[in-house]
Amino acid sequence: MYLLPMAALEAPLIALFLVAFASNKVEGLALSKGASLMVVVPAVAWFISSPIKYAFGIFPAFWIYEIFRGDGGQWQSLLLMLGGVGVHLLAVYGMLQKFLRRQD
Repeated sequence: MYLLPMAALEAPLIALFLVAFASNKVEGLALSKGASLMVVVPAVAWFISSPIKYAFGIFPAFWIYEIFRGDGGQWQSLLLMLGGVGVHLLAVYGMLQKFLRRQD
């Protein structure tokens, strides 16, 4: 239940990333390979147990990992979801602005 809002924002985020930065099909393919690195962030955060791992919080996929890993209760999951949705919305807004500037 807590993952649904963030997972729903992943596809538009990656799609906006591709259309905002790729000029042609070849660049789009290369950027799609690079965008897959965003999904690797949770794997890296798995090995870091200290508070330093929250530096990866700028990456939207990190918040999905934190909910999966979460050993807290319902309130901790709710707070993680709100933080994750906030980061996702900021990222989507940033990519949308980049895309709209590119269209002009």
